[in-house]
Amino acid sequence: MGFEPPQRLVRALGESYGDTAAGDWLAGLPARTEQALAATGRAPVVERVAAPGGRSSLVLLVRGADGTPAALKLAPSGAAPELELAALAHWNGWGAVRPLDPADGGRPVEGALLLERLHPEMSLRSLPEAKALLEAAGTVR
Repeated sequence: MGFEPPQRLVRALGESYGDTAAGDWLAGLPARTEQALAATGRAPVVERVAAPGGRSSLVLLVRGADGTPAALKLAPSGAAPELELAALAHWNGWGAVRPLDPADGGRPVEGALLLERLHPEMSLRSLPEAKALLEAAGTVR
């Protein structure tokens, strides 16, 4: 898997976990990504890294073999991805994305969340600020 994690993420992980632990997690990222992609049971293809991205996880925009757009979020255990997954499952799409279940009996990989993509054809960052605020508020309703 050939991609470069956003520098914002690399710096933030170093600040949060120390350079050694962050470096170890980042070094294992290609293998973890391959495992997580295979575990979805959906044969997804990585379209691109979501950049600039967050400060605690890597988000890859993927598309399943059936054409379904999704986001694969990979987070170190210190970021508590299991709590995020539980919260998203509880909200079930009300003001937040829904987690997607692995297809064909796939089992999730620790620290990996497969999430639906809302309006996959556009990024909120691409909208003018006023429209972006309206779109964000509409999602929460």
